[in-house]
Amino acid sequence: MDAWTPIFTDNEHVQRARGLASQIETWADHIERERRLARPVLDALFAQGMFRLLLPRSLEGAEVDPVTFVTVIEEIAKADASTAWCLCQASGCSMAAAYLAPDVAWDVFGKDRRSVLAWGPGPDARAVAVDGGYRLTGLWSFASGCRHASWLGGHAPICEPDGSFRRNSVARSSSAPCSSPPTRRRSWTCGT
Repeated sequence: MDAWTPIFTDNEHVQRARGLASQIETWADHIERERRLARPVLDALFAQGMFRLLLPRSLEGAEVDPVTFVTVIEEIAKADASTAWCLCQASGCSMAAAYLAPDVAWDVFGKDRRSVLAWGPGPDARAVAVDGGYRLTGLWSFASGCRHASWLGGHAPICEPDGSFRRNSVARSSSAPCSSPPTRRRSWTCGT
């Protein structure tokens, strides 16, 4: 075995990923053309627990080790780069569960096995303090997988009503509407 061969290449999650390859490949052209993961691909990924790989067991996640995770993503990428990218990004976002209060983490990730968090940068976003909460405005440039996400997250500085800075924060929204203008010009990950 050379130094670059993963040790755990035949575990259950890697085998599930390999089992999805032909179905994902079948939909790859559709994914690129429609600029989103196809519903049958999503259904298969959810059925095999692929979006729960990095979630802790306390949230009914797989809590896989990094080598297994990377190997799974590699297997999915062999079938379609956009699918692998969305799965990898959503998995990275799911790691936010470790920083949430347990009841909030359960609300976002635990109670719905099809829950997906998508995240994107919003350099011009602002959350202005108002009575009872915040008014969040901005334009987030992109959030991979936002079209199939059940939760959207974004970074925004919190400002006082007079515009003075209070602190940085993160906004989250469940089932928020999402649109994405056709501005991406890549030839291999348009489905993200």
